[in-house]
Amino acid sequence: IGAFAALAFEHAGRWQDRAIELAGDERTPDEVAALFSTVLGREVRYTPIPFDQFEQRAGNEMARMWRWFEEAGYQADITELRGIYPRLTTFERWVQAQDWGALRGGGAGARL
Repeated sequence: IGAFAALAFEHAGRWQDRAIELAGDERTPDEVAALFSTVLGREVRYTPIPFDQFEQRAGNEMARMWRWFEEAGYQADITELRGIYPRLTTFERWVQAQDWGALRGGGAGARL
C-alpha cells in the first residue's frame, strides 16, 4: 500500500481521479493450505464449513464478510498491479518471511 501511495505522490497526474483495488496475490484456499504445508513442514488442509456453522462460531459480521469474499470479492488486477510495481509482494514471499515458530513441524499446541 505504501509503495502505491508513494507512486501517487510522485506521479500525481497519472493517479488523479483514479481508483484501483490493491492486492499482492490471489490464491485459492487449497493453494494457501499447500503453501503452508510446504513452509511449516507438515500437512495443512483447507476444510470448508457451511456458512450457518461459521456464523454461529464467528458471528454475523464475519460471516457476511466471508460470504461477500466468496460471492463477489475484490476485483484487483494483479497483472496490472505488477506492471505498475514489479516488486509487489506475493503471498508465498510473505508466508516465507514470517517466523512461524511453534507451528513448524506440528509442535505441541500448534494450530493453524
